[in-house]
Amino acid sequence: MIPRITFLRSLIPAIVYLCCITLHAQSNVDSLGTVLSQTDISIEDRIVTMCRLAQALPEADTEKAIRTTQQALHLGKGLADGKYEALAYGTLVELYHRHGDHIQAQVALDSALWFSNKTDDAATKGFVFLRKAWLESRPDKPVITTNAVGEKGVTREHQPETMNAVTSNLWLMASAAALIVVILVALYFIFKASRLQATVALLEKQVSEKDKGDSALHTRLKTLEDNQRLADRHEAVFRARTNAAEAARQTAEQLRKVAEQQLQETEQQLQHERQEREQVAQVTVEQKNELLKVIRKKISEAIQDRAVLKQVNAVIDQHKKSEEALDKDNGGVESVPMAFFEKLKEKSGDSLSRLDLKHCAFISLGLSNKEIAQRMGVVPKSVLMSRYRIKQKLALPKEEDLDHYIRTLSK
Repeated sequence: MIPRITFLRSLIPAIVYLCCITLHAQSNVDSLGTVLSQTDISIEDRIVTMCRLAQALPEADTEKAIRTTQQALHLGKGLADGKYEALAYGTLVELYHRHGDHIQAQVALDSALWFSNKTDDAATKGFVFLRKAWLESRPDKPVITTNAVGEKGVTREHQPETMNAVTSNLWLMASAAALIVVILVALYFIFKASRLQATVALLEKQVSEKDKGDSALHTRLKTLEDNQRLADRHEAVFRARTNAAEAARQTAEQLRKVAEQQLQETEQQLQHERQEREQVAQVTVEQKNELLKVIRKKISEAIQDRAVLKQVNAVIDQHKKSEEALDKDNGGVESVPMAFFEKLKEKSGDSLSRLDLKHCAFISLGLSNKEIAQRMGVVPKSVLMSRYRIKQKLALPKEEDLDHYIRTLSK
């Protein structure tokens, strides 16, 4: 028997606990199911939530509520304190009675009373005591004369309690007062629960909106990261192409400089060779003129026939005129690039004479055979013979046109 002072102290937490049960009975069963679905919830909180869920289930789901409470009872067996087993058995008292199994309700009450003696939690003791008072106040309470077997192998013999009329009345008055207080507190908590539920719904809505915003932000951030990686790849490719183009440009610039330098050296060398050849040719012409003078003098001394002497002098004068005409037309030949003469020498194996080279130069300038004969001071037949000799030295077939071949080399 719990002393009266201890009972009054235990009654207040028990009333609060019953109010919480009433509050949760009015709340959404799905909310409690959501709490149970969490993996980080402790065993103690899971037992309490399962008992509250069993209380919140409607009468049509009484069997489900009993199974849920039995699961909570199974979880409480692993705990040293008897608080949670007493809580589970106390919940089963009402569920068995609602199901019509009054004997099991009485057995559950006995087990709840036994386990409440193994805990120091005042709220649990008060809860079990209120369940006991509730069951004894029921008009259909059964009278059990058999033994009840408790949990964990402990056997307790059930004996009908003998209470005098005064004590019974006191218990009834206390139970009535407790029920009134429970109803008042329950109404208060129901009002608070409605406001709390609205607040929770608002918070859940805000959290949902925040999650959506975070998801959109995450998606946008991922898109930006993908775009940045793509831009980095494009930049790397562009940088590589730029470096390759710069390297190619530098290489081309170096090759251009080397080619210009080589071309300049070649032009200088060709200019030097041309000057040397002109000097040699000038010396040769001068020597030939001196030789002709000597020959004329010797012939004039040796030949007394004026007619023969006149013919010899005419031949010499004609030759000098040809030389002078050839030297006079050097200006036109000088406009022909030296590379043209180098190609002719290479093709002929350097077998073309100075007159042959000039003849080829006149052809590259587009002159006709008659014009070439006038420039060189010879008859057109001599030009034809010279053309035949040049084709032989260049190893050209008979059907190939010399003019076309010379102009092709001059391009």
